[in-house]
Amino acid sequence: MRAAWISLAFLPVSFVLAMLVGEWLLSVQGYESGAEDRPLIGAALLAGIPAVVVLVAPATTAAFFGWRARQRGDRGGVAPAVVGMVVAVALIALNIVAAIVGD
Repeated sequence: MRAAWISLAFLPVSFVLAMLVGEWLLSVQGYESGAEDRPLIGAALLAGIPAVVVLVAPATTAAFFGWRARQRGDRGGVAPAVVGMVVAVALIALNIVAAIVGD
């Protein structure tokens, strides 16, 4: 269960890393950060999908470790598992909405 809570503690770190990964992947494709022209959908997906994976990695590992702790008899494992799942779904939904709505 400790691993589940530690995973959740890494959410701020994953947020920063996801931003860096996304910006780096866009710049490698020739798009400047803060430019007015929006990247093509393929370029956005090529940068966005790995960034989202980095972003939700701690939440999904928290859910995994929390459910595993619950299966082994620790009732407290449900809390980090549910928090991890809710955070992962919310972050994915926010990224999808941001991509659809745009700037």
